[in-house]
Amino acid sequence: MWRQQDMPGEKVIEIKDYIRYWSEGTKDGHEIRIAYGDYYKPKLLKLKLKWPDRVRDAEGRVRTLDVRK
Repeated sequence: MWRQQDMPGEKVIEIKDYIRYWSEGTKDGHEIRIAYGDYYKPKLLKLKLKWPDRVRDAEGRVRTLDVRK
């Protein structure tokens, strides 16, 4: 299992006018939505994180797809 301190690289995105965020699981990964900008007219940034070899079933469990050929 990957641990943060074992990862070889790092990407940092700094959002200085961050308001709030929402996170939820999708059938093929996760989606993180970030509200930023003017509090009364915020903008929305969506991060769609997709697994290359996994899928979430109807019960919410994640399983690995057999991609061997």
